[in-house]
Amino acid sequence: MKRFAAVTLAALMLLTVFASAASAQEAVEIRGPVFNGSNIQDIVGTDGITIDATQFAAFYYDINDNVTTETLSIRNVAGNNGNVIGEGGLVYETQIQEVDYEFNGAAGWDNYSVMGFFAEKYIPLKTNSADKLAKLVLDSDDRYTIRTGETLDLGEGYALEAKQVDVEGEKVWLEFTKDGEFVDDEIISVVNDNTWEVELDDIQDEDDVVVFKVHINQVFQGAVDSIAQIEGLWLIDYANAMTIESDDEFGELNDVSIQGDRLVISNEDTFTLTRDSTNEIAEGMSFKVADTPTNVLRFYVMKELTDAGTYEVRGQVANGDFTWDATNFAGFFYDLNDDVTTETLAVTGLNGGNVIPDGGLVYQTTVQNVDFEYDEWGQYPVMGFFAEKYIPLKANSADKLAKLALDSDDRYTIRTGETLDLGEGYALEAKQVDVEGEKVWLEFTKDGEFVDDEIISVVGSGENTWEVELDDIQDEDDVVVFRVHVNQVFQGAVDSIAQIEGLWLIDYANAMT
Repeated sequence: MKRFAAVTLAALMLLTVFASAASAQEAVEIRGPVFNGSNIQDIVGTDGITIDATQFAAFYYDINDNVTTETLSIRNVAGNNGNVIGEGGLVYETQIQEVDYEFNGAAGWDNYSVMGFFAEKYIPLKTNSADKLAKLVLDSDDRYTIRTGETLDLGEGYALEAKQVDVEGEKVWLEFTKDGEFVDDEIISVVNDNTWEVELDDIQDEDDVVVFKVHINQVFQGAVDSIAQIEGLWLIDYANAMTIESDDEFGELNDVSIQGDRLVISNEDTFTLTRDSTNEIAEGMSFKVADTPTNVLRFYVMKELTDAGTYEVRGQVANGDFTWDATNFAGFFYDLNDDVTTETLAVTGLNGGNVIPDGGLVYQTTVQNVDFEYDEWGQYPVMGFFAEKYIPLKANSADKLAKLALDSDDRYTIRTGETLDLGEGYALEAKQVDVEGEKVWLEFTKDGEFVDDEIISVVGSGENTWEVELDDIQDEDDVVVFRVHVNQVFQGAVDSIAQIEGLWLIDYANAMT
């Protein structure tokens, strides 16, 4: 699920879409800019190319402080040739920077050191050294009220408990734990210094490491409840801190250089951009390469997120008037193989201010044609609509749309009586196979209810693609809502089987005008 938003802060603008992964099977792909040329030499040119967080939303970026730390470069090196990046030509760099705490209402909450590391937000254990890192778990100015005896879950197994409040209502005894085990405790007064910093020793051989900060706003001792009000939390995952060594390897990047507050990691071996595939770079970051002829090379950097949660997918950072399309905003629909985009969002008329005038914010989208994943079927019309992929019910009209539910050339084998889940409540069942093993009877259903059925032959002049056409879909008739291609049918002594390769489906039940 995606939620579309435009965020404006002063003159610095960020276009975002919020994408949710409900499970590991529902991955969110965050992509960078698209590069298109005849070969890697053509794309890189003499000066090389560099991608930073203003272009690639997976990289760490702080819009309030306009801070980036990470870049990925393809340099002009001697070994670049065709679709091959030469040795030392693929370079990842990151450097420690300072950003503001979310909470800034008390002394000691000014700024802290941060560093993106392969598209994750890390905190250096020493402010001037990039080789010892811990993930940032929490940086919040949200307000929490906890009663004595209650525990505030901080994430990753860390927790904070209000043990007791003093009788005068001026102090609170707090306990910090990890996985239920005691780590540290402190009595905090709201009359004097009301920030508690937890410092620990021997974190990757470093001492006096600040791992947790909490600010207490108020303490209340009532007749019934004893309460502490918290505003200001900051926490690192010190239990899983790491040290980076010069002989470490990160995927295909295996030449590590530690340069004080900076890391530079490159490839000692050549890196091939294999067409029609995803080529891992390191730590879940990859190049996705289009299925193109050998005289065309097209790709983008991407990171796939599979942990359940909601992620911000942002576009290129703009300062003033700007136009986003799918090449600089990963939320918009983009077909890499066909190099097709349909959506743009333009901001004009800012004139150095932060107010968009009437008519200055314009979203546009058009119907385009893309290839089916199953090549034998040719093309179909598609249209991105507010960062979702839709199919027009009529190829030449953009006003009646249904979401694309499935476009696949994966191969499935289903036995008679088995049902193939197509998503969104749609399903396909192999009812029976004929005794000669040449035909299969298929049934298409929605939410368990019959929609249509057909007998498909896979021999002779028989048509082994079935198109389901329905009437009265948003007042349109003869709308193709489902396609399936049957490769083979098998009638064995034990099993009757249909092999499917080619599926396409729209969510016609939720079509809109």
